[in-house]
Amino acid sequence: MPLELVYSAPYINWTARADHVKLIPSVSPSKFAVEWPGPPDAEGEKYVHWNLLNPEQNNFMSIKFQFFASGNLSELAGDKEVILMSLNRGASLRLFDNPFHAEQLYSMGLTPDNAFGCAMEFLFHPAPVVMELIEPGLKILRSAISIGIHIRVGDHVFETLDSTVLEDFAGFFSCAQQIQEHFLFSSKRPGSDIQGSAPHDIVWLLMTDSMALRQHARKKYKEVLCLSHAQVQHSYWQQGVNDKVSASLKGFQTAVAEHWLFGLSDAQVVDRHSGFGRSSAMRTYKSGGLFVVDKNKTPHCQSVTGDYITLRDAGLGHSGI
Repeated sequence: MPLELVYSAPYINWTARADHVKLIPSVSPSKFAVEWPGPPDAEGEKYVHWNLLNPEQNNFMSIKFQFFASGNLSELAGDKEVILMSLNRGASLRLFDNPFHAEQLYSMGLTPDNAFGCAMEFLFHPAPVVMELIEPGLKILRSAISIGIHIRVGDHVFETLDSTVLEDFAGFFSCAQQIQEHFLFSSKRPGSDIQGSAPHDIVWLLMTDSMALRQHARKKYKEVLCLSHAQVQHSYWQQGVNDKVSASLKGFQTAVAEHWLFGLSDAQVVDRHSGFGRSSAMRTYKSGGLFVVDKNKTPHCQSVTGDYITLRDAGLGHSGI
């Protein structure tokens, strides 16, 4: 779905020309690990296609992926006029280890903790229709200490009967409880100078693809706040089982609104196997309150050890930032 439907871009034209979009190969899920065939020409235009879709079967040591950490990006295009990138793996923070570009980034005031958030704020801003969805939650977050919780159940919840049970994801809420008790009631908010608060000033902002999980969590935990009761959905249209489409404009708007609001929370509990919560947490610009949880393991969120993670490490792990 066109990003223009949910984001404003006041400072830069980040949309791709229609003829450029046609140049990017269509890759089916079963062939996601295709290799770059070389720089083809189309309609006489000089361009290079840099493909990083699941690089070499998720091998982050691949030559192309490591180019961000050690290569000179100024030479990437060669004599071509346009670079087209297809990627679902993030490598932006590797630039801070890059001998050609690290000094340039630091001289701009960018760091591994703030670079992705700054870029996100500069490139995208929720469109007015999305801000209308954000505003009710924003009022609550302004008057309370908040813990963001992101749980990715899986794409199947968009296409089949959602039978998710709360017990399978109890660790995420246990982590939030630990943060609430250890950090928020001891002295200060994680990563800030704001003093802790009373129990009634605490909210848990829950983001999850599972509508059933949202409903179960609201019933069990009085702290849980869900921005919307609408089903969040993917940004792409795809026929699923029983010919159900897995995207809708309302669902896409809701996902964008939640992602933006999550970046304003005071502490975050994010799913180890998803970049959705981690990329949102990068907009907080502060390390000290981010914990990564695996649903199959008992969480340890009482201090800046255990499942605690810095923003830099969050951006380098799993699918990257």
